[in-house]
Amino acid sequence: MAILELDDFGFHVEILSALNERELNELSFSPMFVFLIDWAVKNDCIGEELKQCEVFKENYPKLLNGEVSFPDFVMDVLDGKLTETNFSKESLPFIKDYIEYDGYVEDLTKVYKTNLGAFPNDLDSSGALYNAINESRKNYEINKSNFPDLIVFSDPEELLEQQKGVS
Repeated sequence: MAILELDDFGFHVEILSALNERELNELSFSPMFVFLIDWAVKNDCIGEELKQCEVFKENYPKLLNGEVSFPDFVMDVLDGKLTETNFSKESLPFIKDYIEYDGYVEDLTKVYKTNLGAFPNDLDSSGALYNAINESRKNYEINKSNFPDLIVFSDPEELLEQQKGVS
C-alpha cells in the first residue's frame, strides 16, 4: 500500500511553481522520497523487500555517488511512491503517521527553511534533517506511550505541560 506518491503533489505544482519562480512538476518533489529512504537505510528502518530488491541494491550506491539523480531513483527504484514494504515493520507506524500528520513536512521545511518545491537534490546537507527525523521519532514514541490516542512529534515535556494546563 502506498504511503506517499508523486501523483499526490499534482495540486502543489502550479502554486509552488509561481512561488519558486520556476517551473515545477511532480518530480520536483523527489527529494522528499529520497531523504526518507536514505534516512531509513542509515537508521536500519528499511524494509526487507526493498533491501533485497536488485534494482535498489544496484541504484542506491549510485544515488549516494551522484551517478543517479533523485527523480530517476524515485521513478526507477520506487516507481514514484513510498510503500509500506519500503520500511521495517518496527518503523512503519511512525513513518505512516509522520507522513500523514505532516511531521515530515514540518521537519523538512524547518531544516531547509524553504517550501516543498525547493528542497536540495543532493544528500550533502541531510544530516540535520536526519537528526530532526530521529528527534521526531523519539518524541513520537514517548508521546505514544504517555498519550496512546495522540499523534504528536513535539517534545514530550512540552506536551505534558500543555496537558497539565488543560486539566
